[in-house]
Amino acid sequence: MNRDMRANVPVNVWILGLVSLLNDTASEILYPLLPAFLTSALGLSPAAIGLVDGMSKTLEGISKGMGGALAQKTGRSRPFMIAGYIVSSTVKPLHAFAGSFWGVLGLRILDRGVGKGLRSAPRDALIAGSVPPGMLGRAFSLHRALDTTGAVIGPLLAFLLLGHYGDVRQVFLWTIVPGVLCVAATFLVRRESAVPPGERVPLSGWIDLLRGNRRFVFFLLSTLLFTLANSSDLFLLMRTRELGLSETQVPLVWMVFNVAYVVAAYPVGLLADHIGRGRLYLVGFAIYAVVYAGFALRLSGMTVWMMMGLYGVYYGIAESLARSLVPDLVKPEMRPLAYGVHHFAVSIGALPANLLFGFLWQTIGASFAFITGAVFAVIAGMVFFFGTQRSQ
Repeated sequence: MNRDMRANVPVNVWILGLVSLLNDTASEILYPLLPAFLTSALGLSPAAIGLVDGMSKTLEGISKGMGGALAQKTGRSRPFMIAGYIVSSTVKPLHAFAGSFWGVLGLRILDRGVGKGLRSAPRDALIAGSVPPGMLGRAFSLHRALDTTGAVIGPLLAFLLLGHYGDVRQVFLWTIVPGVLCVAATFLVRRESAVPPGERVPLSGWIDLLRGNRRFVFFLLSTLLFTLANSSDLFLLMRTRELGLSETQVPLVWMVFNVAYVVAAYPVGLLADHIGRGRLYLVGFAIYAVVYAGFALRLSGMTVWMMMGLYGVYYGIAESLARSLVPDLVKPEMRPLAYGVHHFAVSIGALPANLLFGFLWQTIGASFAFITGAVFAVIAGMVFFFGTQRSQ
């Protein structure tokens, strides 16, 4: 076992994980209750929900690109990360006052499109810059595990608060508590440059980032294709309602998903650093395809809960390893910009993906929409394998 495998993960990564834990607690109080709120309280259709989530995620991708570009230009990641968390933490409680499609759309754009977009690439660059190359899988998996611990706490709190108040709007107001703690924790992150001052590159460096870097280009292409498969998880939660779960059970099944995510994330990072991050990343594509194909069937009872648990394992693999692969494919001085480009690729297909999924659900049926997602995941996995793994 090499020195990197034996070393402890730096404190800065733990603090960034704590920040994400608190932010995700607030997000996941809100998120599992949104489908019922949007359909019952506001009367939105699946296509309208797809439009809301798709537009916010597409703008999130643009904002992530800007966040990475600003960190690259200034050589500083911390200020943009803090600003992003402040925006999101301010907006979440305001969902309690939303009364129309446009109100929800504006809040989702601010929360995801501005807040999450601005902070993501600078935060990932800080994590990558805090550890040696041999610890990247472990560092990002630890961060995702802590992040998703908040996604376990959030749905549990949503379940308890909804049982107490019986009104989702009052539950939404409680997101202010973890939001304030999250912003306070961001100021504990060590002040450091995303890029050493002597190694900064101009923003036009994205051309050099792509030119001659075949593996990174195919990685981005695979990401774009997979984005077309990866429609909003709101659709999965809507499907669980169709398959028999009650409104109060939905936060609990979402908690099961996140528990599986937490349990899988850190062991996945350790294994990835040992056997290769690319190989394990491919397994994620396969699991996603299985889950979406499964939800195309008329599942019932415990099978629904098991599929959501398996979906959590997919997240434990894909969410951390995708971020840990970026430093393997680009030069260290290009990381902030590379993370911005990668996050942009993750989000840019969200609008067409969600519109397509919502359209297929309404016109042909949910089963066909989920099968289509499974097929796109298989194609994206093949592009990743032949473009990045076979060319090593």
